[in-house]
Amino acid sequence: WNALTMLTGFLAAVPDVARILSTSGVTRGFRTSWDLLTNIYGTEMGKLSLKQAYLSGEALDLVLGSRAMSMYDLENVFGVFSKIEQSTSKLGSFYFTYVNMMNGWNTLVKGWGSAVNGTRIIEESEKWMRGTISRVNMAKLKHAGINKDSARVIWQQYQKYGQGPKGGTKVDWKQVRLAQTDSWDDEARAVADIFNNALGKDIRTTIVTPNKGEVPLWFNTEMGGVVVQFKKFAMSATQKMLMRGMQERDMSFLGGVLMLMATGALVDALRTKSFDRSYSKKPFGDKLVNAFDRSGLGGILADINNSIERISNNRMGIRPVLGAGRPYSSYTQKNIMSGFGLGGPTSSQIANITDMMSDWGKGTHNHHTARNVRRLIPFQNIWYLDGLFDQV
Repeated sequence: WNALTMLTGFLAAVPDVARILSTSGVTRGFRTSWDLLTNIYGTEMGKLSLKQAYLSGEALDLVLGSRAMSMYDLENVFGVFSKIEQSTSKLGSFYFTYVNMMNGWNTLVKGWGSAVNGTRIIEESEKWMRGTISRVNMAKLKHAGINKDSARVIWQQYQKYGQGPKGGTKVDWKQVRLAQTDSWDDEARAVADIFNNALGKDIRTTIVTPNKGEVPLWFNTEMGGVVVQFKKFAMSATQKMLMRGMQERDMSFLGGVLMLMATGALVDALRTKSFDRSYSKKPFGDKLVNAFDRSGLGGILADINNSIERISNNRMGIRPVLGAGRPYSSYTQKNIMSGFGLGGPTSSQIANITDMMSDWGKGTHNHHTARNVRRLIPFQNIWYLDGLFDQV
């Protein structure tokens, strides 16, 4: 229910585009993506890239909804038995596919990420054979499970069966390289599995998808999952975006930071517009902090900072340092100080219901009560439906 009433939709995931363009190298990301998106055969390339992503176990979100489920802490719900549970499950599937549209978005960007990451793996395998691979890119291949022997087979099989530059099948595009692992020789089947596993791992790193091993064990307990719901993505982003980038220390990470901040600012501008407010009148400090928050770059550290700002009433944290105003209402501050806001989304929902019952019991209901009612309505926080709910 929290997912149905609190989430904004695929707009919040727009920074995924910056990840695709930067994680395999900014230059390679742009030239591969340009070839994919502008070539007359782009549709064919997209289908083949999506097929390769399927072979790696990714981009199946329209069927499984795996990324949305893992991001919103719903992946452990294996069975639904009562009529209420069945109805809620069906509503959730409809929501993530057609209203929130995260399933479609995830399929799109993971297919795109398959083309970019697959091209990188093949190009770096070739360079490894020629002795021109950099230490950073060699480390990336090894981290994904590809050693020199595997790289040799990957390059040989690509030359025999792959599509793209220097591939076995001549095509009319110049940058994208498609492995076509389902056509590889039988003796290369083990390496095909290694390639698909590596590609799947890189896709999950590029399009940040939480794994069990990236969060504390207590996050996966029943009570822990309630308290930290929606925070697994932040924990995963800390590992896959922030920590990894700081360890690599290359220009790709710097370029990625700039693009993530730009896309975060874009999301903030669109959200500000959806509330009928002027983005141009927003102070620069507010723009900067909001872009950072929406980029996902800070991971769980950004969430910790936001909690500190709320507990201290904006006296401590990044916002007061930059002169930015508090991004929350006095109602949110009251929930924080009463303890409700520190117990996760579920405790906030309980606080809303408690306040509604109190207002109606005392006969003091007002516009704050109406807002609490709205917060309990499914789909109310979808960015393109904000205006409709405001009118209602």
